[in-house]
Amino acid sequence: MKALMDSKELAAYLGVPLQTLYKWRTVGAGPRAIRLGRALHWRVDEVERWLDECTEASHETGAR
Repeated sequence: MKALMDSKELAAYLGVPLQTLYKWRTVGAGPRAIRLGRALHWRVDEVERWLDECTEASHETGAR
C-alpha cells in the first residue's frame, strides 16, 4: 500500500461514504488528514493507528 491515500481511496478502504469522511473532519473524529493544495490525503500509518485506537476502545468498553 502506498504512503498516502486520497479521499476516495480511504472511503473505499474503510467501507464508508465520502460524506462520512467529511463529516468526521467537521466534528474532529476520524484519522487526521493532510491538506495538499485543495485535496485531502491521509497517511496510511495514521489510518492504521486510528483503527487500532478504535479497536482498543471498543474492546475495553465491551469488557465492562
